Amino acid sequence: MISRWKKPPPAGGLATIVMVARDRGFDTRVSLQPFAADRIRSSQSSVRNTVVNQTGFLTSFRQARPMQSECHRRLQTSNRPRQSSQVLDSTEGPHRRSSVWASVMAAICLATIGSVPAPANDALVQDAAAQEPTETNDQPTETARATRYSASVEAKAEKILHEAGLRRSGKSLIANESAEIARAMTALVKQRRELILQQKELDSVLGQVQQINDQIRASENQDGELNLQLARVAGNDVASNNRIVALINANRTRVSQLRSQRTKTQEQANEQRSSLNSKQADYAESVFQIRQDLDALRTLLAKTLEDPKVKIAVQVMNANQGVPASISAVDILQTIELRLAKIEQEVFSESIPLEIERNGSLYVTASVNNQPIRMIVDSGATLVTLTAEAAKELKVEIPTDAPLLRLVMANGDEISAKRVELDSVRVGQFEAKNVSCAVLEPIATRADPMLGMSYLGEFKFEIDAAQKSLSMLRVETSP
Repeated sequence: MISRWKKPPPAGGLATIVMVARDRGFDTRVSLQPFAADRIRSSQSSVRNTVVNQTGFLTSFRQARPMQSECHRRLQTSNRPRQSSQVLDSTEGPHRRSSVWASVMAAICLATIGSVPAPANDALVQDAAAQEPTETNDQPTETARATRYSASVEAKAEKILHEAGLRRSGKSLIANESAEIARAMTALVKQRRELILQQKELDSVLGQVQQINDQIRASENQDGELNLQLARVAGNDVASNNRIVALINANRTRVSQLRSQRTKTQEQANEQRSSLNSKQADYAESVFQIRQDLDALRTLLAKTLEDPKVKIAVQVMNANQGVPASISAVDILQTIELRLAKIEQEVFSESIPLEIERNGSLYVTASVNNQPIRMIVDSGATLVTLTAEAAKELKVEIPTDAPLLRLVMANGDEISAKRVELDSVRVGQFEAKNVSCAVLEPIATRADPMLGMSYLGEFKFEIDAAQKSLSMLRVETSP
């Protein structure tokens, strides 16, 4: 028997196996064309050269038995006498008839056993596999061919992406949950605007405090000058003496009123600062929560993109819409990530380690006027406090007219000090300008410099003695 292909089966076309058996004047032709029904693609070249249906896919196991029966019927009914073009030896007839059956059965077995993939669990897998490639006219056939899928296949791909929490936007994909994160970030804009307004109000109140301090200082200077004038006229000019005394009394009354006004204004500033710090903490907490949500979404997307069905859907979108075939979770969230990173630059948070001494005091290395100094962290102290020796080392200038203060120490002792303004105090990345400071009188030699509320109050802070840390938070509120 002679077996041959009528024509090599083209990929995606109709293949017909014709087996020609020349046996003493009979020609047996068996066509397997009617039994091509399934659209299961095979990647094995040997199987593709055997039995291929009209879409280029092998037939399934369930069709093998009907094909056997039909082949048997055709072999019995299609033998017709003809004028043989070749004389064969009659002794070989029976063997050649059995060879025909062997060849037919071999073809059927190769067609069914070659490569039968598992049934697809999703309609998109079947349709995407069955979709014939469509060549673009602008590329030669030797190069990689662009493939476009039908509208129904693309619709199924969109449905799968939607169920996976994704949707196409232009030539990219967007995570549905990112919309909620974007709304939360939009709300941050309003929060930050409120912080800026409240910071301006606080700055205004602090400016009033500074003006009152200037007026008090000027009045105190005037009091000194009036006392000098009074000394010159004492006993010589009663009228001038009485006039100067009246001016001194009026000036001192004004100083008393200014100090009372300063106290109230300072209390107002403290309340506004406390409210601002609280709102800054809420703002920072919102930013931290958004970061956690975004990180969780990135992890979820990375897992989702590994799903086989989602991979096929992305391939369909790549072919039809130009979505990158290798798109990743980072690519999908890139825009919102950049937006959040910019917001995070406005939030400063740091946990600063503290040193603890045997007496239980917590120490930190701070910078005063850009020079390092070791200080006790004391939220119970109203002002930053320096010893006279430390102030000298830091080159802190003490004006002759600096206000005199009476401080109560932790042990209950009272001590005199002069109030000055430090150009800057910084701990870690947290810096405050124009910080009020009390410089102790020289006799307080055993006192330690203290980092008090005139600095700490500028920020949201938390002292953790157990963890020996100072946590600080600040939100940039510059417009």
